Amino acid sequence: MNFCEQCGQKLSAGARFCPKCGYQINVASEASNPKNIDVDIPVPENYHKKLNRDLKAPNILTYKHNMGLDTGIENVFIGQVADMKKMLISVCWAMLSIKFFIFSFEDEGIVMLGLDEFGFFNGKNIFIPQAEIQNIKFRHGMLRRVLQFTVRNETSKFYLPNLVLGSPYQKENLNNLQSIIDKY
Repeated sequence: MNFCEQCGQKLSAGARFCPKCGYQINVASEASNPKNIDVDIPVPENYHKKLNRDLKAPNILTYKHNMGLDTGIENVFIGQVADMKKMLISVCWAMLSIKFFIFSFEDEGIVMLGLDEFGFFNGKNIFIPQAEIQNIKFRHGMLRRVLQFTVRNETSKFYLPNLVLGSPYQKENLNNLQSIIDKY
């Protein structure tokens, strides 16, 4: 998703000036997304309303392909925003506020596909160009990996569970996590 660096206005693909404040869009941003990855495409329609439907490899690959990505499932991880404060306050509050993502580590950067609490794509996707990733690392935790990366001096932390029902690629991909993040 592209936003004006000056005022925060959402920008259309290929915009050279902000429609709100007139700020000239940084051309370097376009160079950091040479494939023109479009994370703002509509969520694919799927009439099967099964829980965790969009955690299945075929659905992820279709959505990625629609965005202009041609990589497979080997660079994909399911994770959630790590916010232990909310979990300590109330398990119910934590469950209602958890944000889930599918991370796809691409040559151009990290694509985060937003998921709702039922495992459906929600269209709230993010693209982080590789040039903007200042630091990325992970550590082993209890039944999960803890992924942490820094972008624009802001550090974000995510939990990647070792097992996700119906998503056998998660365990295998986690075994290759270090070699994947070494590219960054």
